[in-house]
Amino acid sequence: MYDTRPYLIKLGHIAAKLPCDSKSEAPLKVLIGQVPALKPADLEAVKELSKPETMCIYHVDVKSDPVGRN
Repeated sequence: MYDTRPYLIKLGHIAAKLPCDSKSEAPLKVLIGQVPALKPADLEAVKELSKPETMCIYHVDVKSDPVGRN
């Protein structure tokens, strides 16, 4: 878990090494947002660094919404 309060993330990046199936889909989710309105991140597999059915490397860009929508 990572929390930046009271600061906003102007622009950031999350990388995660997670178990994955043959379609490079992870059974685990990375949640992004402000509690209680967390939503699963749309992770993109890095094919060059992933081994489907074993472990995959994923990435997603993140930024704060100063209006508070996410």
